[in-house]
Amino acid sequence: MANQITSLTYGGYQYEVGNTVRVSNNIMYTTITRPSGNTINMLSQCVMQITEIWEGTSAGSPVINPIRLKWVSGPSGSVNGGGFIRPEQIVPGSGGTPLSHTVTYEANGGAGAPEPQTKVWGSILTLSSQIPYLEGHDFVAWNTRPDRSGTSYNPGDLYGYDEDMTLYAIWRVQTSTVTYDANGGVGAPDPQTKYWGSILTLSSQIPTRKGYRFLRWNTDRSGSGENFAPGGLWGADVDRTLYAQWKMTTTLYEREDGRWVPKTPYFYGGGKWHKANAYEYHKGAWRRGNGG
Repeated sequence: MANQITSLTYGGYQYEVGNTVRVSNNIMYTTITRPSGNTINMLSQCVMQITEIWEGTSAGSPVINPIRLKWVSGPSGSVNGGGFIRPEQIVPGSGGTPLSHTVTYEANGGAGAPEPQTKVWGSILTLSSQIPYLEGHDFVAWNTRPDRSGTSYNPGDLYGYDEDMTLYAIWRVQTSTVTYDANGGVGAPDPQTKYWGSILTLSSQIPTRKGYRFLRWNTDRSGSGENFAPGGLWGADVDRTLYAQWKMTTTLYEREDGRWVPKTPYFYGGGKWHKANAYEYHKGAWRRGNGG
């Protein structure tokens, strides 16, 4: 059963009763001839108005020509009649309301997403160049799925689909590197990668150095920085080098007056060994010096 309706969507336009349109294949007249013999093109000079729109079936068959028109303007002598046409016979853009679609941006956990953009049917939309932000993350691209399983777009890309769409920001977590320096020894651990916001367990591998015992790691080569033990926890989100700190375990000797004596940090005086700079010989006796 055929039913009368008030609007119809076709080819990116919405047509309503009362709209004026031009027809590409006028079933009533393609041209009209004046008494003078001049032929007038109805497509370029006549405007028609939609008076009825139908849907459903007629006599058991789908309605083929659902739009009924009447003349609105035309050359002198044109018939103020009407007829039914199909929507594809309307000249695109000659009437009706263009359909539009919205591209919405979702920061997907971040902030600063662009405002929605309106795309007119059949047009090409340039996506926003604005980039959102998320602490500890780098923006990768926009995607039609929040899990990155859809189609990806870069800011400023062209978008041509005639449908509403939400684009989701895709993020990559930032990383930092902890590097180990044996600081005169060998066997430093390999660098470790730390993901932003995580807690890194430092390597338990211990370097070696002949004649020295490993003490700890330090953020400064001289040992004046912050100390860390092997297997300790690291939470800073910065690239950093940790330096091995050592304690001498072997006394070095040198030949002096026909015998071997410790080179440093000891020296022999007054019949016994003293720490270097700890004592000095003064007026026939040993007393504490600058290093004492």
